[in-house]
Amino acid sequence: MANEDDITKGERRRHELTTVLILLEEILLNHQINMLLISFIITLIGPETRKRKRLDRVGISPVLDTIPAHVKHLDRLVRVSDRACVDNLRMDRNTFGRLCRILRDRVGLIDQKFVTVEEQVAMFLCVLSHHTKARIVGFKFMRSSQTVSKYIHTVLRGLLTLHNLFLVKPTPIDEACSDRRWNWFQEENETDSANSEHISSVEPSTAWTKKRDDLARAMWAERTAL
Repeated sequence: MANEDDITKGERRRHELTTVLILLEEILLNHQINMLLISFIITLIGPETRKRKRLDRVGISPVLDTIPAHVKHLDRLVRVSDRACVDNLRMDRNTFGRLCRILRDRVGLIDQKFVTVEEQVAMFLCVLSHHTKARIVGFKFMRSSQTVSKYIHTVLRGLLTLHNLFLVKPTPIDEACSDRRWNWFQEENETDSANSEHISSVEPSTAWTKKRDDLARAMWAERTAL
């Protein structure tokens, strides 16, 4: 009996070891398959990522090269003379600077990576003052139409939030106003109305009304007869 028990325990132990080895083999096989899949995915994505980074570097380089030209063009618009600023933006340099400051402080406009607030406002004013197309503004400022449209709408939304500041309700004028320019719109008193001259008019008569109606009917009859 003892020998049979020892044989049974030995077989059970061998069976357990065999099961463990089979599980380990399956785990290793799955691990190898997963590593192969990961390597295959990296092989597919890697060249595209490097190519995209290379294209990004190539795309940024021309933008950096045109920054001096952008600065020079903006200087000619808003920093040389009031005449050039008024001709192009319909406001002088002081007004333009104050508008940019208001948009910075109250709206929260900030300088972007390649476009300053001054250039954003200048592009918006070019479209607003001269009804210029976005493509023409993009050509003058050396920007794409998408960039011009984006910042025009940004400045427009900012200005619409400032309607309480720019659109002030007029205060009513009372009768005690001493402004000489307002006296012409005040009602005249009784003395002035009595002395004022009126334009003479002719009251319509019944005969003239009848003659006019007869003439209209005759003309209508001639037209319908044709």
